[in-house]
Amino acid sequence: MSPQTGAPARHGPVAGIDLGGTKVRVGIVDRNGRLLRAESHPTQAEQGPEEIIRRIAAFVQEMAQDAGLEGGLGAAGVGAPGPINVRTGVVSTMPNLPGWEEFPIRDRLQGALGFPVAVGNDASVAALAEHRYGAARGSQDMVYLSLGTGIGGGIIIGGRLYHGATGAAAEPGHMIIDPHGPPCLCGRQGCLEAFASGGGIERLAAARVGAGAASSLQTLAQGGKGVAMPDICEAARAGDALARELMEDASSYLGWGIVNLAHLLNPELIVFGGGLLGVRDLLIDPAIAVARERMFRQHQQDLRFATAALEEDAGALGAAALASDLLTDRLSQAL
Repeated sequence: MSPQTGAPARHGPVAGIDLGGTKVRVGIVDRNGRLLRAESHPTQAEQGPEEIIRRIAAFVQEMAQDAGLEGGLGAAGVGAPGPINVRTGVVSTMPNLPGWEEFPIRDRLQGALGFPVAVGNDASVAALAEHRYGAARGSQDMVYLSLGTGIGGGIIIGGRLYHGATGAAAEPGHMIIDPHGPPCLCGRQGCLEAFASGGGIERLAAARVGAGAASSLQTLAQGGKGVAMPDICEAARAGDALARELMEDASSYLGWGIVNLAHLLNPELIVFGGGLLGVRDLLIDPAIAVARERMFRQHQQDLRFATAALEEDAGALGAAALASDLLTDRLSQAL
């Protein structure tokens, strides 16, 4: 029995680790979800997984000591940019981190830290953070869409993060929108990410410019600068026909993706995050308009849309929430 009959099991502070291709952000979070400390360090991907794990463990231990945590940490959570089997703790691959193929990230980090570790995909972890502490607080069924170089996501069903059978759920960027569409970096054709992510839009723009399409973007391509997303958006706002067409197509495809998610999951809330929030007027708002026009009335009548609230701390807070849930489950099982 717990000290107070019916009271939830409680535990001490945990660590949340947001592992990215260029930086690692580590947060120390108390049992109430308050961020005590947060620091970012270069990932130094070229050093390989074993050295990165050693350095992460050192960061966590040093930060816990600096925070004056007499009892130490109870657990850690880590969000990583790749498909992760949440049951085995093995990451299949991480595109921006060489050498992590079929790597047992949970067991290695657990061994280095000396306490339990929970793992998850970075976008799903960010979804958990927004649900627990950010724009989706109080919701029971929500979808998080991270729009940036690629498109990631996370799903909350019944107030809990949905992992799927092996932990590979919530890959909205790889919904097939058009089987005859452009190639995606995943090796398939016509994924939503190939049409509506920053990287996808850049590749489509480069192909059109390379084929001789008339556009102010030609100057950039011929100058060797390449066609980057900020340039495409600037050209679209200035009235460039090709740039406007690319953004209108991207928002339309994103809208269809939202329709698919709404019809499949019937969420009460969809939260948008990621680097493309800055072009909401060109991409997200038109996509919402397409979605509202095309989805069934019952699916849209109570559906709300929101912008992510936690910014750079979403990954660390969400990973800490994974760790907190791990400890809570263990304590509950012991009662």
